[in-house]
Amino acid sequence: MSTHLQQQRVEKSSTTIFGNFTVIDGTIVNSPNNGRFTYVVYNTSVYTADLQAAFPATLRCFLPQGMSPYANNTTIFLYGKICAPTAQPFLIDAMNMFPYPGDPSDANYGIVPAFAPHISVLGHVSGGISTTYEGRRVFKIMSAAWVRDQLQATNFMAFFENTIRWKKTNSPNTGSPVYVTGPLIGRHEDTHLPLLKIEDITFNAGSRLDQSNKQQAFVPKVHMPSKSNWNNGSMQSTEQAVEAGSAKQPISVSSGSASDHSKNR
Repeated sequence: MSTHLQQQRVEKSSTTIFGNFTVIDGTIVNSPNNGRFTYVVYNTSVYTADLQAAFPATLRCFLPQGMSPYANNTTIFLYGKICAPTAQPFLIDAMNMFPYPGDPSDANYGIVPAFAPHISVLGHVSGGISTTYEGRRVFKIMSAAWVRDQLQATNFMAFFENTIRWKKTNSPNTGSPVYVTGPLIGRHEDTHLPLLKIEDITFNAGSRLDQSNKQQAFVPKVHMPSKSNWNNGSMQSTEQAVEAGSAKQPISVSSGSASDHSKNR
């Protein structure tokens, strides 16, 4: 495989995870690349679809100044990036997370809907498609994720369940880009890679449009007057609307006003 093709495949790679987690052992650490940033690293588990087994994981999230780590056994909802080594705990970097309300020491705390974490993988199909004796079609997805301040390769096995839902769905071609979402089932018995049950798939994800088509795609434009142009409570403009994003009216980006350390950088 050429270096250029490998680079293209890395650029079209992403692995994210979302779902409910319980965190313990919060430890404050400084960023190795930027000492101004402070993080908390927790121990947690990534449960399988049946909630009967789990993969160990370490979770890192940004800690704003003056904030403290969550108490042990705090239940959170998380959206983050994940790297899944074959013989080590998973590595998760939170992009956004929030704790469920309540006291973790309460016996009834942490009772949340039985929703197993789901992983979304953008990557390329590697190798052929194998079919198990149950009729499942299994294939390998090669991907990568920016986790712990570096780009790390992370691969998964994924399968179509032998059900009517997927009966007419073709298997992806080797080398083609795909985007898959689903819960973990366990590890593949041959490769020992994490095994995902496909709940949604996009074929040829990220592929370019036909370059021979010269027709320009329609791009809607939105004109948004500045908030400073409105009278107090009257919702009447006092100045001519200026297109948001122009030199006269740039769009400002804010991280929001939330104070807890679920807002990550």
